[in-house]
Amino acid sequence: MSALCLESPTGALECAVQVLKTWRRAPSFKLDAADITRRMVRDALRVEERSQHDVAQRLVRDTVLKDPVCSKFPPPRGVDRRFCKEILKVLESGYTDDVDDELYSLCVEGISCTEDHDVFEGHCALDISQGSVVLRVSSNLGFPLETGGRLWPGGCALFGLCAGGFLDDLFQGHVLELGAGTGVVGLGLACRGAPVTRVTMTDAREAVVDNLRHNTTATAMSCPMVPCESSVLAWGEPLPSFGEVDVIVGSELTYDETGHLPLARTLRELLKPIGTARVAVLAAVVRGGECFESFVSTLCSQELCWRQVPLGTDAQAVASSWTCFSSIDPYAMDVRLLHVTAS
Repeated sequence: MSALCLESPTGALECAVQVLKTWRRAPSFKLDAADITRRMVRDALRVEERSQHDVAQRLVRDTVLKDPVCSKFPPPRGVDRRFCKEILKVLESGYTDDVDDELYSLCVEGISCTEDHDVFEGHCALDISQGSVVLRVSSNLGFPLETGGRLWPGGCALFGLCAGGFLDDLFQGHVLELGAGTGVVGLGLACRGAPVTRVTMTDAREAVVDNLRHNTTATAMSCPMVPCESSVLAWGEPLPSFGEVDVIVGSELTYDETGHLPLARTLRELLKPIGTARVAVLAAVVRGGECFESFVSTLCSQELCWRQVPLGTDAQAVASSWTCFSSIDPYAMDVRLLHVTAS
């Protein structure tokens, strides 16, 4: 927290409002999200000094509800309605005699919006130093996106490490992402930029690749990025031409044992000496020891070597903090970063 936040009531209020804006940009589908939203809204609006009531309402109105990122890329309707309801509860609780009419109207409008019957529910904007990585998301699991519309803990953790520069020594040149899903990792690398010069995101499902292209366009409107493209790639199938690939990246690719062998074979073809990539960096979430052991055993069967990348205390803290943006509760999970090369 900045010195401004610590030294003045106005500074503390502005910090609370900024936190609220970040939470609205990157909403959560987790069960405790409503409680978190309620607490953040109260922190932003329930200031002790009555002279600050007008200031608090104006800041929430102009900074949060008129946020240009959310205006361009609306959050999921259901989550945003809950957000507006919590603000209305505070405004209607009698904490102030002078409710901001425009703020009140914006909240009423927010809860009146009907739910879109679309496969996607809205957007999630993850703020980094370069701008915002904008992702169209879905909480559903099934056709046509399968698992590709959600934010998963491993991807969020890897995104945080990349955005924070903790893995700059691993990611250089042309990076190819496997099983990209929403593109959170690939777009994070594209926005991070040098030493990464180009990113190609791939997934087996056409609908997911279409969404990757949407997310690339949306992110490019909010953040400068290196060239970034998307392509269909099914593991175990003949590889399209991606040009010279330097590094492979992937997250949450090991949850299904039936995919281990096709994935390992694709890695083998992409890595030197058959391919051009010098290393694959995979964020694997251990939800059950047997599945993880099956994956690393499959790597060995394809003459691939692996080791776990050690992370310092700061890197571990950053990775853990970013998992809060995933669509599921990450706290009981073990996220491991694997360094994979060919024998």
